[in-house]
Amino acid sequence: MVTQEIIWVHGNSGQIQVLDEDWGEVTPYGGGLFLKGKVRDKFDPKTSRDPWVQFHIPTPRGIEDKLRLRLVKLRFSTDCNPADPNPPYDPSNFVKLPTDFGGAMIQQLHVYDGETLVQAWDPPSLGWQSQDLNHFTDQWVVLDPAIQIFRGVGVSIRLWFKNQFFVQKLICVPGHPPDEFASYQVDPNWDGKPWPNDALATDTKRAKLSSIGCEFFRGQ
Repeated sequence: MVTQEIIWVHGNSGQIQVLDEDWGEVTPYGGGLFLKGKVRDKFDPKTSRDPWVQFHIPTPRGIEDKLRLRLVKLRFSTDCNPADPNPPYDPSNFVKLPTDFGGAMIQQLHVYDGETLVQAWDPPSLGWQSQDLNHFTDQWVVLDPAIQIFRGVGVSIRLWFKNQFFVQKLICVPGHPPDEFASYQVDPNWDGKPWPNDALATDTKRAKLSSIGCEFFRGQ
């Protein structure tokens, strides 16, 4: 007989694995775990100093059980600055197209069985955000096929705190409608580097981790 069970843990049970003492701050509160991190321009899983948040999941395993993990779900909210396809820009015939996105983003999710990493989701597969900090959302990953668990389950997530940047600067060719993007040429004076969207630039971005759940199947 196979039975299904979903185990949830509260967000304020998460523990921060600090990689940089100056990254920001974390505060457990009644609704979860609040994080405010200093913005960084880039995220590289191998070199990033952004923190991991570690969750231990109670693992319901009987002596004769064949326990399998099928799904991990996260409920959270984040700051979010969505991409703007046509931000305003005024000086003679120049436009900025487009912008990228900014805010706090969940970039990585790793699942452990004891000391063993059994599944990892890394960029570019996540990049999770909510509508804004006041609206919580649910996102999940599916382990297909479900993974048999022999010890205790740990879930690690990692966030990136990012400003929004303009990523391309273009100049309009005279005599062409401004909505014909093919008529735009790259401004020869642009150095090719993104620059902050000053209207949305901040020193920090924020996230709230409400809860995390794991769906198990057990039985033969």
